[in-house]
Amino acid sequence: YLAPSQFEAGFTSLAHTTLDIEKTVEAAEEVLRRM
Repeated sequence: YLAPSQFEAGFTSLAHTTLDIEKTVEAAEEVLRRM
């Protein structure tokens, strides 16, 4: 879970698989490249 506030932390869960995390990182990288 990525919180919308700069004052909150990002959280992971045991429900997240490695694939879920990889997809999240890839999506974040794409967004940051476009900024």
